[in-house]
Amino acid sequence: MTLKTVPYWWDAAQPVGTSPPPLPARVDVVVNGAGYTGLSAALTLARAGREVLVLDAEEPGAGASSRNVGYFGHELRTSLSVLMRRFGRAHALEIARCGIDAFSYAKNLIESE
Repeated sequence: MTLKTVPYWWDAAQPVGTSPPPLPARVDVVVNGAGYTGLSAALTLARAGREVLVLDAEEPGAGASSRNVGYFGHELRTSLSVLMRRFGRAHALEIARCGIDAFSYAKNLIESE
Protein backbone atom coordinates (compact mmCIF):
# COMPACT_ATOMS: atom_id res chain seq x y z
CA MET A 1 0.00 0.00 0.00
CA THR A 2 1.32 3.44 -0.93
CA LEU A 3 1.03 6.29 1.54
CA LYS A 4 -1.14 9.10 0.17
CA THR A 5 0.00 12.62 0.95
CA VAL A 6 -3.23 14.33 -0.18
CA PRO A 7 -6.82 13.67 0.91
CA TYR A 8 -8.29 10.63 -0.82
CA TRP A 9 -11.37 12.58 -1.96
CA TRP A 10 -9.14 14.76 -4.14
CA ASP A 11 -9.04 11.78 -6.52
CA ALA A 12 -12.57 12.78 -7.55
CA ALA A 13 -12.51 16.50 -6.70
CA GLN A 14 -9.05 18.01 -7.02
CA PRO A 15 -8.89 21.69 -6.01
CA VAL A 16 -8.54 23.96 -9.02
CA GLY A 17 -5.41 25.66 -7.69
CA THR A 18 -6.29 29.13 -8.88
CA SER A 19 -5.01 32.22 -7.14
CA PRO A 20 -7.28 33.44 -4.37
CA PRO A 21 -9.33 36.54 -5.10
CA PRO A 22 -8.20 39.83 -3.56
CA LEU A 23 -9.18 40.34 0.05
CA PRO A 24 -12.16 42.62 0.65
CA ALA A 25 -11.43 46.04 2.12
CA ARG A 26 -13.77 45.43 5.04
CA VAL A 27 -15.61 42.54 6.66
CA ASP A 28 -17.39 42.15 9.97
CA VAL A 29 -15.65 38.93 10.97
CA VAL A 30 -12.59 36.98 9.84
CA VAL A 31 -12.65 33.25 10.56
CA ASN A 32 -9.26 31.57 10.68
CA GLY A 33 -9.55 28.01 9.38
CA ALA A 34 -11.93 26.25 7.02
CA GLY A 35 -12.39 23.07 9.02
CA TYR A 36 -15.64 21.92 10.62
CA THR A 37 -15.49 24.53 13.36
CA GLY A 38 -14.47 27.49 11.20
CA LEU A 39 -17.02 26.80 8.46
CA SER A 40 -19.79 26.23 11.00
CA ALA A 41 -18.96 29.55 12.68
CA ALA A 42 -18.81 31.35 9.33
CA LEU A 43 -22.15 29.91 8.23
CA THR A 44 -23.81 30.90 11.51
CA LEU A 45 -22.42 34.44 11.28
CA ALA A 46 -23.34 34.85 7.60
CA ARG A 47 -26.90 33.71 8.28
CA ALA A 48 -27.04 36.34 11.03
CA GLY A 49 -26.26 39.00 8.42
CA ARG A 50 -22.53 39.45 9.01
CA GLU A 51 -19.97 39.87 6.23
CA VAL A 52 -17.62 36.94 6.85
CA LEU A 53 -14.23 36.11 5.38
CA VAL A 54 -12.85 32.61 5.88
CA LEU A 55 -9.08 32.28 5.58
CA ASP A 56 -7.15 29.04 5.47
CA ALA A 57 -3.48 28.36 4.82
CA GLU A 58 -4.22 25.48 2.45
CA GLU A 59 -6.64 24.38 -0.23
CA PRO A 60 -10.15 23.42 0.93
CA GLY A 61 -10.07 19.99 2.53
CA ALA A 62 -6.34 20.05 3.28
CA GLY A 63 -6.51 21.06 6.94
CA ALA A 64 -7.40 19.42 10.20
CA SER A 65 -10.64 17.99 8.89
CA SER A 66 -8.69 15.94 6.35
CA ARG A 67 -5.59 15.13 8.38
CA ASN A 68 -7.91 13.31 10.75
CA VAL A 69 -9.51 11.61 7.70
CA GLY A 70 -12.63 13.68 8.17
CA TYR A 71 -13.39 11.72 11.35
CA PHE A 72 -15.19 13.28 14.23
CA GLY A 73 -17.09 11.78 17.12
CA HIS A 74 -18.30 12.30 20.65
CA GLU A 75 -15.66 10.11 22.27
CA LEU A 76 -13.48 11.90 24.79
CA ARG A 77 -9.69 11.77 24.75
CA THR A 78 -9.74 11.24 28.48
CA SER A 79 -11.82 8.39 29.86
CA LEU A 80 -14.96 9.17 31.79
CA SER A 81 -13.52 7.51 34.90
CA VAL A 82 -10.47 9.81 34.81
CA LEU A 83 -12.72 12.85 34.32
CA MET A 84 -14.84 11.75 37.29
CA ARG A 85 -11.77 11.49 39.51
CA ARG A 86 -10.48 14.85 38.29
CA PHE A 87 -13.72 16.89 38.25
CA GLY A 88 -16.35 14.87 40.10
CA ARG A 89 -19.20 12.80 38.70
CA ALA A 90 -21.63 15.62 37.83
CA HIS A 91 -19.08 17.75 35.98
CA ALA A 92 -17.60 14.74 34.15
CA LEU A 93 -21.06 13.70 32.94
CA GLU A 94 -21.70 17.27 31.78
CA ILE A 95 -18.46 17.20 29.77
CA ALA A 96 -19.53 13.91 28.17
CA ARG A 97 -23.00 15.31 27.41
CA CYS A 98 -21.43 18.35 25.76
CA GLY A 99 -19.38 16.02 23.56
CA ILE A 100 -22.51 14.16 22.48
CA ASP A 101 -24.35 17.45 21.82
CA ALA A 102 -21.44 18.81 19.75
CA PHE A 103 -21.30 15.60 17.73
CA SER A 104 -25.06 15.75 17.05
CA TYR A 105 -24.84 19.41 16.03
CA ALA A 106 -21.96 18.80 13.61
CA LYS A 107 -23.56 15.67 12.14
CA ASN A 108 -26.87 17.49 11.56
CA LEU A 109 -25.06 20.48 10.02
CA ILE A 110 -23.08 18.27 7.63
CA GLU A 111 -26.19 16.33 6.60
CA SER A 112 -28.29 19.45 6.08
CA GLU A 113 -25.65 21.39 4.16
